[in-house]
Amino acid sequence: PDSHQVDIPVSDAFDPSASWSSLQRELLDDDLDIINVEEERKRCASYGFGFPTNTAMPLRRRRLFYGALIASDSAEVIKATSMEQYNIFHTVSLIESNSTHNLSPKKWRFFGS
Repeated sequence: PDSHQVDIPVSDAFDPSASWSSLQRELLDDDLDIINVEEERKRCASYGFGFPTNTAMPLRRRRLFYGALIASDSAEVIKATSMEQYNIFHTVSLIESNSTHNLSPKKWRFFGS
């Protein structure tokens, strides 16, 4: 059976939050976030979006994630993209591989820098 056919007991489940730092815990704890409706309305308007007005649904924090593969990208392009996306995404993950798409080996450019 595959993982969709097996019930995993809660005690055996991996808890990623066990290895979080106190800062990660603080940033990811939605229970402490009190949503300032006026501030969020202004933030939405600055990006050209309307703020939801449905009060039947409780307001909850949403997180946007962004990920991309990088290879021969210049540092300037990565910096420019980062500045454009600042304060939009909760987490950005740029991944560099030590092989190309056709599995030819390549040297790291950003690892360890």
